[in-house]
Amino acid sequence: MKYLIYFLILASIGLMIYCMTMVNYDDIFSADNRFWLIGFGASLCAMVLLLILIQSRKLKEEYDKRSR
Repeated sequence: MKYLIYFLILASIGLMIYCMTMVNYDDIFSADNRFWLIGFGASLCAMVLLLILIQSRKLKEEYDKRSR
């Protein structure tokens, strides 16, 4: 499970980089860029959620150690 989470984080970073290369910076709020900006935001949210999942698993392991 740990490797899957790290793979998903890397995929999310890759998707963020791809979305930012497709954005037209001359007219950033145009309708053509909306898809790429939403994709960037979704990738960012996914990465944050996966990082929270990693931290919660670490805290759970630490809590289980102390409760023994």
